[in-house]
Amino acid sequence: MRLQVSTEPETGPVRVIHCAGELDVESAPGLQQAGEEAAFESGVRRLILDVSGLTFADSSGLNCLIRLHQMVPLVLSGPVPDQLLRLLQVTGADEIFPRAGNVDAARDM
Repeated sequence: MRLQVSTEPETGPVRVIHCAGELDVESAPGLQQAGEEAAFESGVRRLILDVSGLTFADSSGLNCLIRLHQMVPLVLSGPVPDQLLRLLQVTGADEIFPRAGNVDAARDM
């Protein structure tokens, strides 16, 4: 399934990006662009990435997440799919990203 990315229209220091489908070499640039646009908005201090709809993520997707996290703190909102969680654990990236059970919990972090 092709990656679908949408950013919630909000004001304040937090932006929520929802993604569903496959996060891979072909689709990572779309998420990167949406994340950069959100991160560079005035006053944004955190991104919440709703990954509950991801069906696949590869190293290109992981690199995209790391690059976004380097720009502004990134919280993964879940539940985090098993395949993505395994990728995070195998690479040690699970130590980088805070995780929350849902978007509302991530907002409260």
